[in-house]
Amino acid sequence: MNDVAILGSGFGLYGYLPSIEPSALGRVYLPNRYKDIFFSRPELKKIEEKIFWVDNENDAIKGASLVIIALNPMNQERWVKTCLDLNNINSLILEKPLAHNPDQAKLLLSDLLNSKKNFEIGYLFRYTHWGNMLINFFDNKITINQFDRIEISWSFLAHHFLNNVDTWKKYHSDGGGVIRFFGIHLIALLSELGYTHVSLSKVNGYEANQPSKWEAIFMSPLLPDCHIFLDTRSRSDSFSIKAIKHGTMESLCLLKNPFEIKILRDKYKSDLRISPIKRMIQALNEGMNANKELRFLNAIILWDRVEASTNL
Repeated sequence: MNDVAILGSGFGLYGYLPSIEPSALGRVYLPNRYKDIFFSRPELKKIEEKIFWVDNENDAIKGASLVIIALNPMNQERWVKTCLDLNNINSLILEKPLAHNPDQAKLLLSDLLNSKKNFEIGYLFRYTHWGNMLINFFDNKITINQFDRIEISWSFLAHHFLNNVDTWKKYHSDGGGVIRFFGIHLIALLSELGYTHVSLSKVNGYEANQPSKWEAIFMSPLLPDCHIFLDTRSRSDSFSIKAIKHGTMESLCLLKNPFEIKILRDKYKSDLRISPIKRMIQALNEGMNANKELRFLNAIILWDRVEASTNL
């Protein structure tokens, strides 16, 4: 049973908090200024008795063994460093991107690994059903090498574009934009699948610091090229994965969005990311190991190579 602190009154409350099984929760420390948002979420009422309201974020993390940080990348960088200095904290759940650029992410990952604390980063695609299927598909080298290329297309209208919200999530320099905020999900998964290099990466957008479309080609000596098409200003929602062999296409996945699940009844219309977050929390409970550490490192290395190849 964990005493938990959550930093972030947005996705921290409506995404991460409902993902933790109530029986696994001890005290949940939240800053007082989160109250209005907490009590506006009826799905959180079942854990109301576990909430301990404190004056601020500093007070919250002082009582917790697990800290969930769901803040913008620059604030996350600052709070991670604070948490690493506290002996009462043994586990962290962090958002993606880990930092606002690859260089800072490398430094922060080094600090995390040296701390010997347990942590997870919110690269959620590996915890979706289709992501798990794709990992297993790529494990069969004989099958995967029969294909000439893989194509992954993801189109949707991002909330901040739909509602004309001025947020860090728009701005590449702040850790947002099509690559750093959305594409990082794909980069992390492709690095796990074995992709190591980038032969093409180009972005488009109405402004240079607000890239909204991304096209890329990933390569590895032992894998078919993987073509990525990501559009965050699309008027239609779709997510697809195709394998191409001798001009013939095999559909591996076709969804409206990558977090789509079939729910018969959900009166609270919960965030679709809760299911993969639950699986990520299970992975957190399994602790750190060499494979997990290497997975986190490879994701940042490939992210760095993407950006070095991109017309930004």
